[in-house]
Amino acid sequence: MLPFVTDFDGPLTLIVPGFAPATCHVHLHTHVDYDPPGSFPLHTGVSLYHLAIALSGPPPCPMLVPMPATIGIIANTVAPSVPPTFVDPAPINYPAGGEPLYLPTSPVCPGPYIFNAFFGNGVGNFTDPSYIEIHISNGPCVANGRFRSQPHPMGDVNIF
Repeated sequence: MLPFVTDFDGPLTLIVPGFAPATCHVHLHTHVDYDPPGSFPLHTGVSLYHLAIALSGPPPCPMLVPMPATIGIIANTVAPSVPPTFVDPAPINYPAGGEPLYLPTSPVCPGPYIFNAFFGNGVGNFTDPSYIEIHISNGPCVANGRFRSQPHPMGDVNIF
């Protein structure tokens, strides 16, 4: 039952010209609630408020900029809804400039900048760990990662 705070954790592959492909590690400490907060059963979606973001790994991982205090919204109209597994990924809408991770424009990564994120209730079934998936491109620079929810006393966060 929402709201609660949980963690998403996992690898992100980063490809930047002039560097060997790198595996970065991302940790998202996230408050999950109805949108607007406390509005159940009249909510219009679910909010993911990233309270803290940790990023580590070899170069070029430090090129990524963690942007804590970002809020992504999953609208009810796109929430996972295909029975019986309910694992169809749902797009997460972050406002422009409010993404949890940012890959800055530079001479090596000249743009255009594209950011996409998705939430999944699991891979094969909603009983599997949920995840947040992120895809970033900035010209030839590309970052892709899937961050699984970590064990939590309240259980796994699922969105229906």
